Order: sequence, then structure tokens, then C-alpha cells
Amino acid sequence: MTNATFSGRATTRSSAPVHVLCVDDEPVVLLLMTRLLERLGLEVTTATGPIEALAFFEAGRFDLIVTDIRMPGMDGHAFLAEIRVRDPEVPVVVATGHASLDSAIRAIRDGASGMLMKPFTGEEFQAEVRAALEKARITGRRSNTST
Repeated sequence: MTNATFSGRATTRSSAPVHVLCVDDEPVVLLLMTRLLERLGLEVTTATGPIEALAFFEAGRFDLIVTDIRMPGMDGHAFLAEIRVRDPEVPVVVATGHASLDSAIRAIRDGASGMLMKPFTGEEFQAEVRAALEKARITGRRSNTST
């Protein structure tokens, strides 16, 4: 499910669609995230690892990133650090099934907008996405983003 892009209904005031980059090494999780985000009317690009996701990030504009922490090659913390170098303001939601309190604190300290524990419900996932996009809108990041 690499590089799957889906069109949705949510747009910014400038008519550009809201675009989310989802990063997880589990294809079934990427499929679930994609379906949940599509229901919100968002465009989705998926990557099965951080290296691939960084290439997508360099090539496009994303309003939100949702990433796993434990992935082969580069973990989510290192990925978050790489994203922050490239764009210190893009909202990032971290989703993981292996979180500890230290890991959660580190992710938030490193600039994650939110955190989800796997397994999560569709409602929890969508609420976290909405909250991250709304926080970004309120704080001026992607000030024309809405869901």
C-alpha cells in the first residue's frame, strides 16, 4: 500500500485539499488509517517506512503526518527529528503499540502534536487527527486548514 493517494472532500479556504502523510510498516494499519481519513474527506499518501516518507515529504506539501514509532531502518523518533529539521511546524501525530511513558514524553518534547496508543478505535484516531489540524489552524500553522 505504498504511495496510495486518495482524493477527499475537505479543502482549505484556498481550495487545496488537506493532505495527510501516514507512515507505518504494517500495511493493514495503513489501510485502516487511509479509510478513516477518507471518511473525513482528506487526501492520503502512505509510506511503509520513514525513508520512503521523507522522500514523499520532500516532494510534496502535507498538512499533517501520522507515524508509528517502531519501524525498521529508522524509528519514529528519528523520523520526527528529520521532519522537524525540514518543517518545524507541520503537525505530527505519533501512533504506537509500544509506547512507554518515557517514549510519549520524548515524542511530545520532540514536537509531536499528539499520541495514539494502538490498538485505537476509529473515533479515537479521527478525533486526534481533527485535534491536530484544529490546533495547527488556531496557532497559525496551515492557517487555512479545516476539516
